[in-house]
Amino acid sequence: MRRPAKVAIAVCAAVVAIAVFLWLVVTRTSAAKDYIAGRIASVREQGLALDFEDLGISLVGPSVTVNGLVVRTQPEPEFPPLLSAKTVRLNLNMGALLRGNFALDEAVLEDPQVYAVITERGGSNLPGARSGGGGQAAMPAIPRLRATNGSFRLDDRRDGVSIHLPKWRLSVEPDSGIEFQSSEPGSVTYRKRQIAVDEINLATRIRAGAVEIDRLEVKTPESSIRASGTAGTMDRPTVNLRGFVTLDLPELTRIAGMPPAGSGELKGTFTATGPLDQLRLRTVLHGNDIPATGFESPTVNADFTYQRQRGRIDVHSIAVNAPVADFTAEGAVALHRTGASALQGRIGRIDLRQLTAGLKAPYILASHGAGTAQARWPGLAFKQASGSAGLQLTALLPSAAPNVLPASGPLSVAVQSGRIRVSLGGLDALSARWNGNVAVDFQKLGGTVRGQTSDAGRMLPQLQAFLGRKQPLVPVNVRGAASFVVNLGGTTQRPTAGLTVNAPALNVGRFDNVALNARAQYTPAQLRVQQANLRWRGQTLTVQGNVGLQSDAAPLDLTAYAEGATSAALLGANVPQMPAVPSFPPIPSIPGLSQQIPQLPRFALRAHVGGTTAAPRVTFIGPAANGNGR
Repeated sequence: MRRPAKVAIAVCAAVVAIAVFLWLVVTRTSAAKDYIAGRIASVREQGLALDFEDLGISLVGPSVTVNGLVVRTQPEPEFPPLLSAKTVRLNLNMGALLRGNFALDEAVLEDPQVYAVITERGGSNLPGARSGGGGQAAMPAIPRLRATNGSFRLDDRRDGVSIHLPKWRLSVEPDSGIEFQSSEPGSVTYRKRQIAVDEINLATRIRAGAVEIDRLEVKTPESSIRASGTAGTMDRPTVNLRGFVTLDLPELTRIAGMPPAGSGELKGTFTATGPLDQLRLRTVLHGNDIPATGFESPTVNADFTYQRQRGRIDVHSIAVNAPVADFTAEGAVALHRTGASALQGRIGRIDLRQLTAGLKAPYILASHGAGTAQARWPGLAFKQASGSAGLQLTALLPSAAPNVLPASGPLSVAVQSGRIRVSLGGLDALSARWNGNVAVDFQKLGGTVRGQTSDAGRMLPQLQAFLGRKQPLVPVNVRGAASFVVNLGGTTQRPTAGLTVNAPALNVGRFDNVALNARAQYTPAQLRVQQANLRWRGQTLTVQGNVGLQSDAAPLDLTAYAEGATSAALLGANVPQMPAVPSFPPIPSIPGLSQQIPQLPRFALRAHVGGTTAAPRVTFIGPAANGNGR
């Protein structure tokens, strides 16, 4: 603040010198010349050049009026003028003039245009910008000043910062302080991210070596900041502010380049201390009116330091407490595109059921998680973030529900360039243990998961509940170990899966040691059984076809082929068994099949199962009583 104040005084003094010279040319010629020479030298020492269209003197007052004033930086003529004003009126102190001294009582500026430019290499039209800082000096005395219909523009191309205030007024009273108020909306742009500024109000009191800020208000269309405190006036300005902030989430996420929030706001307090190039901010924020994503009522504690010279923000700590999660993090955010941003954190608790429901995911993961996470991205390009998290899950429900999957065990997630990779390292779900990887590439699913269950009889009801089906998936009791391979495909909204099932020794109904090998293709609409083979004591049943899944009365279209069986064993007819002929495990009685099937020796049998899952219809194609069943 020291240099701008000295510049303002030097410019005003030089203009006064010219006017006084014309007024006193006949009475104090030598003194006026000496004064003018000194004031012009003072202005040039600040690296400035003055131009104006014309100058008028009024003995009433007395006052000097300068029209078309232009102030430029002398060594940098290619830069735009630092200051231009339509009219500058300087009211002089008559008593001082009569004593041979020259003093300025008041300066009035109409339509002042201030334009400051700093290039990528540090060149500037600001006086003294290249000379480095001096010592710590108190702010020099400022005369009374009034400016109306002013405009201000700052382009700092080093950091991609642009500030534009198209219309404002300024009042400086040496005994009471400074008041600044914008009267038209302006804007602040940081690296192509623009913030509309509706209003700025500033009221300060000047004390020795410091400025007491009574009121600082900044309002955007949806957010606001109110603060008070002190600001140092040395070559390296420092601040000590405390205040209140209201942040609109849709506006905040748009500015940050993050996925937009629909509504909500954060309110809280903050402190800002230290020099401007190493400003330290601490905030405590509370959420309000945020949609039910689990973060609707968060409390955020943040402590970070802005480092201008290093081009980054050091995040000392950030802690978030919300219904959906508690976590802490630390790291750094780079403010330049070439810099690297990174955060590391610990997740104390995350409610994945609430989170997946709030995100409107097609399937709900009913688990709590705890673990660690990290994220990294270039500069402020949050959308290009990549990261990973390792979680230990704990199921929230004892069993599955329609589209709701409880799970326990280790789970790791990696995200990079919009691609998500989930690794299962022994996750317990649906009464089975799962290992493998799931990849989500812009909503496209992929990956392979392998599962094992010690009892298919416990797994089938869980799977039935998850699929939301009222009818059992298998119409008889099944017990025994089984293994699975699932090859995922499709999208997150319409997943598909290639299924392979292997069960070497199942108990099916009253039959034991039934071997099952099956291959099928799952879609949300149907299960296409490519081939399912059941073997028991030399008898084989092969099934192919489609099973509808969209309702409890979905269509059936299956073909069954039995080899080495009797008709009674295959169809469950109530006829005596022939001891010499092995029996195939009977299937349940089929509605619509009322005729008694005679006992036959070994044969090959074909049948078609149609109708719906609620009311199947069986068409008996007929046995072939030859030795090979063909």
